[in-house]
Amino acid sequence: MDAKIVSVPNNGQVCLGKKYAGRDAKIEYISENKIVVTFGHFIPDDQVVFFSDEAKSKLQSFAEYEKTKPAEGTVEKLKSASRGKK
Repeated sequence: MDAKIVSVPNNGQVCLGKKYAGRDAKIEYISENKIVVTFGHFIPDDQVVFFSDEAKSKLQSFAEYEKTKPAEGTVEKLKSASRGKK
């Protein structure tokens, strides 16, 4: 684990370095003298449902369904039915 001491400039910004560029980071202000930076992938609360086991299962089921071919004549029946309705 590397450690270094830096002086925080007047603008309050500290550079972490290019190896962290573009990554998501969670910043926790533990106290006035301690900040913890954790890198990773973070899911907003309103999107957690999309990453549940149930959602993954439904997506997998849909992927399997997508591989099935329509029954003979089904596409033609749908096309002709849609022409008559407005």
